[in-house]
Amino acid sequence: MRLSHYPVENYLSTPLVHRFADEWSRPGLTNFLGSVQCDADPTAIRHPVFPPVSGAEEWTGFLTVNGVFLPSSGVEVDVRWSPWQVRRGARVGDWEMGSVLAMVPGECALVQRVRFTNTASVPKPLDIAFRMSGRCVNRGIKDWFWAVPTVSTQVADLHHSSGLNPKVEINDGRGKLFTYPDQAKSGAASDGPHHNACCYQVLNPTPERWLRNGDAGYIFACDAGESVVLDLALVMGSDPQITVALGDSLVTGVEDLIAKAEADWRQTWNDVFIPGNPTFSGHLENLDLPEDLVPVAVSAVMGLLAHRRTLGVLEGVAYYNILTPRRCETGFYNWDFCLASPTLARLDPDAVWRQLAMVWQQDDWRKYNQYNFMTGEGAGWPYRADTFNLFFAHWNLWEASGRSPDLLARTFDTQDGRRTFLSCLEELAIDYRKDVDGASGLADFGGKEGLLECVTTYEHQVASLNAGAVWCLERLAELRDSNGHTSDAAALRAEATHLAAAVKELYVEGHGFFQCRQPDGSRRDVRMAYDVAMVLYAMGERLSLEQQQEIVDFFQRELQTPGWLRQLSPQDGDAAVSGTRADHQFCGAYAAWPALFSLGLLKIGRSDIVGDWLNGIARTAMQGPFGQGHWDESMVPPTAGGATKVTDELPHGTHWSDISGALFYEVMRQYRDVAR
Repeated sequence: MRLSHYPVENYLSTPLVHRFADEWSRPGLTNFLGSVQCDADPTAIRHPVFPPVSGAEEWTGFLTVNGVFLPSSGVEVDVRWSPWQVRRGARVGDWEMGSVLAMVPGECALVQRVRFTNTASVPKPLDIAFRMSGRCVNRGIKDWFWAVPTVSTQVADLHHSSGLNPKVEINDGRGKLFTYPDQAKSGAASDGPHHNACCYQVLNPTPERWLRNGDAGYIFACDAGESVVLDLALVMGSDPQITVALGDSLVTGVEDLIAKAEADWRQTWNDVFIPGNPTFSGHLENLDLPEDLVPVAVSAVMGLLAHRRTLGVLEGVAYYNILTPRRCETGFYNWDFCLASPTLARLDPDAVWRQLAMVWQQDDWRKYNQYNFMTGEGAGWPYRADTFNLFFAHWNLWEASGRSPDLLARTFDTQDGRRTFLSCLEELAIDYRKDVDGASGLADFGGKEGLLECVTTYEHQVASLNAGAVWCLERLAELRDSNGHTSDAAALRAEATHLAAAVKELYVEGHGFFQCRQPDGSRRDVRMAYDVAMVLYAMGERLSLEQQQEIVDFFQRELQTPGWLRQLSPQDGDAAVSGTRADHQFCGAYAAWPALFSLGLLKIGRSDIVGDWLNGIARTAMQGPFGQGHWDESMVPPTAGGATKVTDELPHGTHWSDISGALFYEVMRQYRDVAR
């Protein structure tokens, strides 16, 4: 089946059934201007964010039915996601409730249609109320990285007040307007610079009454089988008058807007595979795959589209964040972004160039692991994997260009003048040299803070990143050969061979994993998926057949799950000691790690294992874009037969979608080529 022929509405067949207080990964929606997250409630939403206005940490739209406040009732809600809408259903007594939530194309707004049906055989009264809260802040475009500006509703925010005391007005009885004035102008106390922010929530038909607690109320008398339909709109902005006018307009056309959201998303999906399309600066090959494996590639591509942003403050120019919804709305980390680059560089190479250019605009590209694409500012701390990650992204961009000589000569603006793309590739390829230990021949990549911070024993002279340096040297040698510099290429290959031999010295014979060497010369076992996967991907052909088989045995014995992966073996000494963050610990894995391991297995000719595993991963893919972390199925029951996504609530903090899951498209492309 061609990817473009896949019925994307199939996602709606995956039920996510939860109660309000459950810990689960709540689905999100985007219209490329912002995002919102739904909740286990027929109508409630969380974290509406449209930069620079943010309602992060806010909840609104809670429902009371015949005196029962649903979040406190324990009612189960059936939640179903598609790229253009979230459908929710629940039952309270004789009342069946269903809703459709969608984001409005081209506006900082969302709409919702709610239906109540009397399933009794006799007439019944229906007394309902909506609880609305629209607290929001606008601090401009500066403080948007992993964290976004938030309404201060968390325990850690007790001494702050941002967004907690907006002016609230009931607008002509139709809806509630929440306004938060520019504090710099008002002279009020502030947690930081603020600008105007407002949120308008409006209902159709107009509420019959406004209750003492501020809820919007309705009373209906419904015959047996009769339904009542209500429409809602939420708009965020900085000008109250414009925001109210837009909301009043949208709420009268909700059905058409829901249909338009679907039509726009379907057009975007089709454009992905069309050369010269009007949406992206490139396109993807329309892979022809076995039907049961198609969901893997589809969810990988959806994991790019979910992160695409064309903000008004950036004049509609496309950028890609790396997490959604709730946090990181205009931020990207090198690691996640670069892991998506084999796919994104083909689909939208202009965006990849723009975001790589931000890296080179910093005073030192090694200092930062994250960037705000509204300002171009860097933040965070050094991630030592970023040397490989950035080379990987540059190389993939060059590959996607058809190895264009013009791209090699193209220049980035830096603080020291203009630099060619080629010079940046060269610097990244040999950057490991400055950290080489003379005794071992391996680069020391430092402590855990710059590696996988969730595994405290994984540090210093690690196999993974040294193998990554081997890969970079070999790619640079290819480039040198293509430019006629054969002696330079030979020297680089000799260097790669010497470094690969040092990496192999870390291998634990008979066990299938590697050790990391410490500054004092001691070694620690590291029973880790990322470490082994990087060696397989970067230099798997340099391992003996016996070593390759031992690694396969280790993978199947300690890491592989039916539809996902354990990043850290439960047999590793650090398992659970450093927590249960499922993206990097023993209880699950990050979006890209199963994909990277698959690429490594393909590198050593084990498409048989990859093909079987992909059948399970295809079940996991039915939850939508791959999450930042998925649980090991033996720890948390599967969802629709696949590995369940991890919640974004702390201490996990792993988000519903991570852009690095796009690496699975590259897996499917290579698997298709091998399986032909």
